[in-house]
Amino acid sequence: MPRPARLRAAGAAILALLAFGLGLRLGGSAVGFDLPFARRPPPVHVPMAFGGPDGRVALDGPWVVRRDPALRGVAAGWPLGRFAGRRVTVPYSPNASHVTGAAGKRSQAGGVAWFRTAFTVSRGADYAIRFDSVHHRARVWVDGRQVARHTGAYLAFEARLRLAPGRHVLVVRADWRSPRAMKADAWNRAWFNFGGISREVTLRRLGASELDSPGIQTRLSPGGAALVTVTTRLRNRAPRPRVLRTAGSLGGAPLRFAPVRLASRHAAWLTARVRLAHPALWSPQHPRLLRLRLAVPGEAGYGARVGLRELRWSGGRLRLNGRRLVLRGASIQEDAAGRGDALRPGDMDAVVARLRAIGANATRAQHPLSPALLERLDAAGILVWQGIGPVDSPGAWTSTTPGRRARAERRARLSVLQLRAHPSVVAWNLANEIAFNGHRGGQAAYVTRAARAARVT
Repeated sequence: MPRPARLRAAGAAILALLAFGLGLRLGGSAVGFDLPFARRPPPVHVPMAFGGPDGRVALDGPWVVRRDPALRGVAAGWPLGRFAGRRVTVPYSPNASHVTGAAGKRSQAGGVAWFRTAFTVSRGADYAIRFDSVHHRARVWVDGRQVARHTGAYLAFEARLRLAPGRHVLVVRADWRSPRAMKADAWNRAWFNFGGISREVTLRRLGASELDSPGIQTRLSPGGAALVTVTTRLRNRAPRPRVLRTAGSLGGAPLRFAPVRLASRHAAWLTARVRLAHPALWSPQHPRLLRLRLAVPGEAGYGARVGLRELRWSGGRLRLNGRRLVLRGASIQEDAAGRGDALRPGDMDAVVARLRAIGANATRAQHPLSPALLERLDAAGILVWQGIGPVDSPGAWTSTTPGRRARAERRARLSVLQLRAHPSVVAWNLANEIAFNGHRGGQAAYVTRAARAARVT
């Protein structure tokens, strides 16, 4: 029986305000709030986002993992997969076994590990290999060819490449050395320095078009009807300009998107509106979820379970579906004994169960939670104060250069795009532990710009 992930007490209540994209200083944190949304694909092993006729495939294992303390892997040919090691499934953190004492200090200092697996595709086509989180610096090879590099945990990235039919070898090098250097470069974890592949890895075949990043906005009329606006991004992957037609439905109600002409490799945002006379609204008391389906017939599709809820700031109160909202709960860190932040489905279930056991209707996380955990919180009716920006220690602000601030804004925007359709997300926490009242080193400017991006994303 897996031990439950740890909870940290957050006091008797969690306070949230709705500011429609304004950055607020609140309890030491800068907060930006988006309009009501709800979203995103499913837990591990239940993929629903898909490109073309093929669904996502979970590349969960078996994998082989090997530590590389002497940093000799590249020279030894390990990008080709020429190394032996321990058989594991991912998500997996190689340094999660020891977190206390002398061994814990060595574990906290970090290390390098190589991961290898193999997969087979039945036809030659363009594919996307998606990593929901690798800490801290990742390099990815397929059949010995480097196809991606990435920095930062809890921020999804993809390797896109053309694959021939047959078997392929996937290799990932994760480097999580020197947490002090990470902190100085504005990548502070604010928790233990777990390394490795900490969230799911999936493979999907890309069609001639792509749909992603849906958002849901709900507005209630005095009579109780709901005007629901659905947005999604459509990309033309074909080598020629063409007109694309997108179909969709929300809880069985048809969504009508206008046809759009797109140049090759260009994208556009699409909008559809539907009026529901008797909407099944989502709330902590009644976390009702509806099926969202989007498709470019024969080419691309997207499916998710979403919720309809209206957030408004009225009369000095935050209101959900017109009713005053009072939040109570505890903050969480993704940390299961022996596995760290590489949570398994049972660990996520345990997090939700412990929140429910204390009567929580809300929780706070300093970093973007995994879509799989957010889906569980959606279903449980637990609202989330969702951190998405840099996490600094009290009185510090490390994104002090233009490049780091731009990177921080990009992190925030990408997290909003990935998570915005989850009905459980009540607020976007853009910065942590405000430094110098937010006015030195560009922190205030970052909050303003990131909040604006969250509002219009």
